[in-house]
Amino acid sequence: MAPEPSPAVLKKLRRLYGPAANGSQAAVAEPLALNVLGAQLGVAVRSPLRPALLLVVGDAGSGKSSFVNALAEELALPVPSPSPPLGAPPRPPVQWVLSHDAPAGTVPELLAEALTQFPSWLDARLSPALCCQGRSASSRLEGAELVEATPPGEGANQEPLAWLAARADLVVCLLDSQKQPAASEELLNWVAKLPLAESAQKDKHSQLQFVFSKADLISRESERVRLVAKASKLVSERLGRSFEILPVATGVLANILDSLEPATTFTVGDRTMSLPEGTATQSTALGQASGPRRFDVGVRRAFQALQACAARRSEEGVLALQADCELLTESLSRQLVEARSRMKSSTPLRPFLFQISTAMAIVAVVVPLILDQDVEQWLVQGCSYGAGALAVLLLVLALLSPSANAEAGSVKKPVPVDWDAKGVVEALAEHQRFLRLVQRQCQLWMGVSASQSTMKESSTGAKGDAGEPPSASGKA
Repeated sequence: MAPEPSPAVLKKLRRLYGPAANGSQAAVAEPLALNVLGAQLGVAVRSPLRPALLLVVGDAGSGKSSFVNALAEELALPVPSPSPPLGAPPRPPVQWVLSHDAPAGTVPELLAEALTQFPSWLDARLSPALCCQGRSASSRLEGAELVEATPPGEGANQEPLAWLAARADLVVCLLDSQKQPAASEELLNWVAKLPLAESAQKDKHSQLQFVFSKADLISRESERVRLVAKASKLVSERLGRSFEILPVATGVLANILDSLEPATTFTVGDRTMSLPEGTATQSTALGQASGPRRFDVGVRRAFQALQACAARRSEEGVLALQADCELLTESLSRQLVEARSRMKSSTPLRPFLFQISTAMAIVAVVVPLILDQDVEQWLVQGCSYGAGALAVLLLVLALLSPSANAEAGSVKKPVPVDWDAKGVVEALAEHQRFLRLVQRQCQLWMGVSASQSTMKESSTGAKGDAGEPPSASGKA
């Protein structure tokens, strides 16, 4: 069984496709890109798949920022202040956490599309870049994005957030253990209208999850079980089916601290001191024993589902890339055959025959002068007469061949004077080599060995070099 492409492939796929070929300067700056090549060849290629999206929703103060930080295993989003300073801009309706290599000022495509769909969604004092200040410093979120949303029950947020949730791969709803009921009426009504909630009634593996936040603040285990059962009953009554509600802690900072190596040395002033052997290990073991990680199950479940969505998107993207490369290769081969035939027919026949006839006449005159006297005279005369006869024959053919004016008046379309056939053939050949490299990389992502890839390329490459278009059996 071929290995599945990793989620990091999504970013590489976007680089291969390049910018949208809409005539912009960015598209011209990157000619070796599938979007640009498809526009040049008149072939519609698919847009690369966006990263997998996890949307976190919940009532105000339910711990959404803490849950996002636990998923990223770092402080990717600051916890909002309960009392913002006077005159401060409002909190953005969504907080996007992008991968570590996303440039500053990057606006995700889905957010840009949502702002186009709902122009009045953002406050006038906010810009789209303020919604995307979260960054993951590690490669944990390769091929994935996290989004924290304000409570969807607040007026103008309902419709835009419902539009965003319908396009999310995973929606996690937080139920606040410190409030009763654990979720507001507005939140439950909003969740019940989502397409994910409707499909959840038929599919037990739907991408809608519920977690019980701040479960570590409940000291008694029996009380925690009772509150989770109460919240589960509330959700099942509203959505028509039961969900497994897993508890999460207030901040789940253990996920961040556990990823750090314990320090064995520290510096005070100019002196560096080290801890005795085993001290760091013992303190770590004591910490784990005193606080077992019982409340990160909900975080792990959400992150595993997000990784599965990212891997599935990567696999679909590689299959789409392979199909696009086949269409581009077929169109490119046809145009390469046409360009080579036009290059051969672009040279007029009459001047060429005149040149050869003149050369043969010169040979007929010069041969007797060059050949040594030791050569038999009949041989010299034979060569001279033969060259002269060939010159006369070529001259007659040149006179009988149609002129350029006659060709222009024929049914065949004339070749433009400024058409650089050789340059076009070289450019098409360069695009063909680029597509072969992309197809080789695509086969490696799909688990095809390098030797099998080389054998397949040699069979198809021979046809391309000979100017034969590939078989149309795989044509879509």
